[in-house]
Amino acid sequence: ESVFDKEEFGVRRQKVRAKMADEGIDTLIVHSPGNIYYLCGHYTLNLWDYQCLVLPGDGRPFMLLWHFEEGRFAATAVDTDLELFGSGIDPFSETRAVLEKRSCLNGIIGLEKNANFLTPLQFEKLCNTLGSNRIKDCSGIVEHVRMVKSDAELDVIRIAAKGTDRAMRAAYAEIKEGA
Repeated sequence: ESVFDKEEFGVRRQKVRAKMADEGIDTLIVHSPGNIYYLCGHYTLNLWDYQCLVLPGDGRPFMLLWHFEEGRFAATAVDTDLELFGSGIDPFSETRAVLEKRSCLNGIIGLEKNANFLTPLQFEKLCNTLGSNRIKDCSGIVEHVRMVKSDAELDVIRIAAKGTDRAMRAAYAEIKEGA
């Protein structure tokens, strides 16, 4: 179901990693669905269960998801590893355990303070679980990179615009009294 290929995601990640380096961030954890999609292609309608994408300074990114989302991840994510947690498991402790297992707990960890899908209480709990002395707000890092569209993104935007134009012309042609 992915719109973009592995190479496109690779370029996006490279640009985000350059921004991470500028900000002194060793590991980036994003919770915003738009930023997750931008970095790996994963999307879901299940936005109320905990999910995050981890982008290490180097190496493959990985997602931490509730086990129920495994099929959705397999259908959408590109070139990304998966870590699952079960029902009843504390996702914040699991985040720490997975970061530790993958050697991503060292250095500065970037967290999106402005993520709409991570409540202030969850943000605080995650900071306390990971060690607030190693957390840095990374709000806007991915969005900054997302602003400049690649050729692949521009191609998709043009296709979508043509489809919208055709639909609007068809709808306009059907406008009449009583319709």
